[in-house]
Amino acid sequence: MLFFIIVFTFFIFTIVLNNFVDGNTLIVDRWSAIDVSVHAVLNGEYPYSIPNHLGQYSSNLPSLVIIGLPFYLFGDVGFLQSFTFLFFAYILHKSFTNYKVKLLGILLLISSIFYLWEVYTKSELMSNFIFVLGFIVLWSKKYSKSLFKKSFLLGVITSFIALTRIPVLIPLVIFLFKDFLNTSIKKKIYFIISSMVVTLFLGFVVLKDCPNIEVLKNYNPLTLQGNKTPLLISLISLLLPFFISFKVKNEAINTVLYSIPIILIPILGHFLSSWFNYGFEKTIFNSFADISYFNMVSPLLIYYIIYSFNKEVFKPIEEKGTE
Repeated sequence: MLFFIIVFTFFIFTIVLNNFVDGNTLIVDRWSAIDVSVHAVLNGEYPYSIPNHLGQYSSNLPSLVIIGLPFYLFGDVGFLQSFTFLFFAYILHKSFTNYKVKLLGILLLISSIFYLWEVYTKSELMSNFIFVLGFIVLWSKKYSKSLFKKSFLLGVITSFIALTRIPVLIPLVIFLFKDFLNTSIKKKIYFIISSMVVTLFLGFVVLKDCPNIEVLKNYNPLTLQGNKTPLLISLISLLLPFFISFKVKNEAINTVLYSIPIILIPILGHFLSSWFNYGFEKTIFNSFADISYFNMVSPLLIYYIIYSFNKEVFKPIEEKGTE
């Protein structure tokens, strides 16, 4: 009961906090990037050429716009954090039987400064990776013997998640690439077709109102995000998941473990490059490098920590009690 009481209490806290914080007073614009994008799509406008409350332009991939839609209609895209918190609690509940493990996981999350910062600033960064974590853990749990058993549905879900944020491709590739190569031609075709249909549909939703090719060329997610990470580091982080996939078993926890350092490679590369070029003070205090990007691995890291505790601490106690 303590686990569910904490989950319910913190959920209410996130709702209250979102209502309390005026997003327009924040110098973090992730929430308004989604807000502006959803508003533009609903009103027949091109979402990538409209400035947000800080005068910046949205670089959100199409799926983030779709994800933000119901929360926009509820009145605040920040409510996305409330929903994903419940989803994280659900992941813990389905993954572990020992209530102490579930309790440890939820306490690690809500006591983390980086997560509280995410909730306060209405940032969707950690929420994005909670979605990825949930997909990997729950899909692996249900289809552990054959990840491509429902290949058409898998293609739909994978392509939708992939079109939220580029770094999510790292855990997705590690999780699926080896099995994709080993599955039947029929399942490969189903997977590819469903992925292409979702990609084309979502691309159409956000690009249909682009006025001309020049606007598309200058205002699109890839151009607006820019590549501030050194090219070699970007290539390493792009290619490594394909090789790592052959080393990882189907267990979700192995995907989680290997994804953490690879996701950190481009983030750390950008951080160190900014530090070298502009100095530590400008890198941190003038936001020459966005250190909040390190938050991307936090859900994966927390899940791996509690999995390890369950395996090394609680499991032996359960086995001893059984004997």
